[in-house]
Amino acid sequence: MSETRFTLRLLGLVPLWTWGSQTIKSPPSDRILYILTLLQVFVNIIYQALENVGYLASKGIVSKRFVDRWGGIDKWYIWSTRAWFGHIFFQFFVLWRGTVLRKKKMASADSKEKQDALKAEIRSWRKSLMNNVCWAPLCLHWCFDKGIGFPEHLTGFVSFLAGAWEFCDSWAATGSS
Repeated sequence: MSETRFTLRLLGLVPLWTWGSQTIKSPPSDRILYILTLLQVFVNIIYQALENVGYLASKGIVSKRFVDRWGGIDKWYIWSTRAWFGHIFFQFFVLWRGTVLRKKKMASADSKEKQDALKAEIRSWRKSLMNNVCWAPLCLHWCFDKGIGFPEHLTGFVSFLAGAWEFCDSWAATGSS
């Protein structure tokens, strides 16, 4: 499973490049969201690049000597995870900013369509918050050599919870199409 997951993520820099390019070409109207999004793109590129190089070095595709000169594969993975945690950290601020902006919109939501759009936005916000709340302690645990004490036997369950809501929505959408 782990090998497959790493292999599938080797091309993960491409969507990050697209995300960054789209953000620069069509930035969010809110300056704070724009800066937070650029920061997320940046830390995700670092995360993906470090993970890719570490994985490829472990397979002998990239010079292991180069990686060892910079701390070794395990250090690359830990720094990769720390960059991923950076994304999660910034996402909490994105969620906060979304709440501030949504409150302004709610004051002017006079039509049924606007209210429905806000309800969908709130549902999406809650999913993102749930996902973040689940991944944050796991990722923080993995950011340290010996962890922070998160029980290993719960990592699978908590990571499942992070995506469960999305899975349920996707499952429900298959029946309505």
